[in-house]
Amino acid sequence: MGLIESAPSWCLPETPKPEYKNDRASAFWDVPVYAEKTEVRANQIDARVVDKQKKEVLLLEMSCLWMAKRKPKEEE
Repeated sequence: MGLIESAPSWCLPETPKPEYKNDRASAFWDVPVYAEKTEVRANQIDARVVDKQKKEVLLLEMSCLWMAKRKPKEEE
């Protein structure tokens, strides 16, 4: 879709910009969803990609282990 040129490593503490746009698509990172006429039960989606050509919306929900609280693996 051509929204970004490169992606930082997943383990870096950098946060992506809240919005990326071009003629074909829009992508939103951690932006609340607002709806006027539809009931929205979960309005805080991690990422949302709107494909304007296909008229589709892709919602992404992500999770990551908390590395500081992770116990080291015991050696056998």
